Amino acid sequence: VQHFGPERGAQLDPALGDAHRKLDRPGDAEPPYRRAIALGEKALGPADPALADPLTGLALAEATQGRWESAETTLRRAADITAGDPAEAGPILTLLELVLRQQGKNAEADAVEAQVSGKKQR
Repeated sequence: VQHFGPERGAQLDPALGDAHRKLDRPGDAEPPYRRAIALGEKALGPADPALADPLTGLALAEATQGRWESAETTLRRAADITAGDPAEAGPILTLLELVLRQQGKNAEADAVEAQVSGKKQR
């Protein structure tokens, strides 16, 4: 049996999570995403941009299960981590906007939409 170190696990876990999510098994997707996040935090720190992808995958799995508040929290963290990179943050903020609208938080969703489009709130 070949064993992989934490770095390899941090690479494989998101791919496994993605596979479960694409097979419409979001509950099975969560553990690999959570492992990838934990390994990434340990190796790189809690605010490293490399965490954005597994955080986004986790949020999508949470949203698919109707866990909107959890998905919102996870997406806000991913958005904070990528705030310095508009190209990376844009898709995350768009997902956050959709999750907010799903919860009826339209004013917050409008603010996020304005942030993405570069418009200023009135």
